[in-house]
Amino acid sequence: MNDLFNMFDKTPCKSLGVCSENPVLSSINAVIVNEIRQVAYYIVKLKELNFINDKIMKEAISALSVTISDTSFNKNAFVDFFLKLENLKKETENFYNKKCQEMGINYEHLTTFSFKDGEKISSNTLIKWGEKILTHVFNTMDENKICLFDLIIFMTKTASCKLLELENYKKVETNEYFEVLRLLSLTNSISQRCEKLTRRIKEFSAILYKLNEELIYERNKFFGSRQNIKIERNIEKGKSVFVVGGDICELYNLLEKTKDTEINIYTNFSMMLAYIYPKFFEYKNFKGLYGTGDIEYDFSKFKGAIYVTEHANIRLDNVIRGKIFTTKLIPSDNSTKIEKTNLTPLIEAALSEEGFDFEEKNKEITFEYNKNLLEKTVEENRNKKILISMGKVSDFIKEKNANYSIISVQFPYDFESLIYILKSLPNEEKIVYFSKCCIEIIKILTTLLDVNCEIYIETCLSENISPHILQALGSNFDINYIS
Repeated sequence: MNDLFNMFDKTPCKSLGVCSENPVLSSINAVIVNEIRQVAYYIVKLKELNFINDKIMKEAISALSVTISDTSFNKNAFVDFFLKLENLKKETENFYNKKCQEMGINYEHLTTFSFKDGEKISSNTLIKWGEKILTHVFNTMDENKICLFDLIIFMTKTASCKLLELENYKKVETNEYFEVLRLLSLTNSISQRCEKLTRRIKEFSAILYKLNEELIYERNKFFGSRQNIKIERNIEKGKSVFVVGGDICELYNLLEKTKDTEINIYTNFSMMLAYIYPKFFEYKNFKGLYGTGDIEYDFSKFKGAIYVTEHANIRLDNVIRGKIFTTKLIPSDNSTKIEKTNLTPLIEAALSEEGFDFEEKNKEITFEYNKNLLEKTVEENRNKKILISMGKVSDFIKEKNANYSIISVQFPYDFESLIYILKSLPNEEKIVYFSKCCIEIIKILTTLLDVNCEIYIETCLSENISPHILQALGSNFDINYIS
């Protein structure tokens, strides 16, 4: 099982021994966030005047959820996306101006980087602009504030993705969108005090915690109450699609569209959440896990079409593969953009590919989930010092906390079990230990900043996690990294 999680967390920088942010991707992210934070500023100002524009807020949240993982991003798509953000910013500012005029009050405007009218905009000029934004930040703010700003951006992007998933199950309340943009708006001012930023981050962490609770409830209601996970690692003869990314509603949509075809559907470890729910196993063409965790290798060996979901956070720069389809708003150059509502190009590509001409049987992987046993374990540990181990507990942690009772959660990403334990033992002295560190674990960790517990996590090596985020968590929220 440990080998499985090592594969799930496998990144190129782990083998190289060096993990860092790519400056091009950092510049692109700076440009996108700079536009959305300005939209957020005017949304907050409008709220102060008792005006809410749901359309603008939803568009801002959708834009904030965008992740570009590839330096080989589609340049035209990036420019088009930026121009849409510019229009959204102008629309929001004009709406604010109009309301101020109607009420006879003074405008409050941001002074920020902007293009001159008529200036030609290309991907290169946007990247250079992003570099200027980052340089300005580094020259005008102290390091701790920069780290806190990056943590805010990370948390608001995480929340945006979760809100968009929640929209698949129910109508999201306007206030939930607003709280995300309200926090992001703080990053417009370099004069913000670190104490205020820290306090607001903790408050937002509690919102994230509740949002995760809400998502768990809605997933269980829609896909069926969670079960023991039994994952097959078999290959069957026939046409096939390989799905990567954590958007399980997209996987469900694909299974619905292909249930009457002979197309077999496989996923990699990023889609493991789907295996928790019984609904997915109603589809005979849902075949299980494929691959080693090495994206470049897996894509090159897969005999079928490949589907990268909208919020997949993987790099495809070094992938040599023809038929990759994606719903990402800014796709990579080596993939074809499709819409969630029209998967026909993906399905047709799968049917045109040769498919697998052999069968391969592997062992099943099982994660036991026994709610009754979990409840019994919790009852037995009331009024004790508790160490909640997410995954296999290390000897170091055991020895350091020898006087703590250990409650082990087999699956390191099992947020549902973690929430149950924390809610059931609210007054006990608690430590939460994460046996793995990757971007998904950091997303879970940021929901616990306002929870009464101590947190330990193994040292992070993932290239997808900004060192600023890790530093902010360690310096301001006492997260303990274990080397």
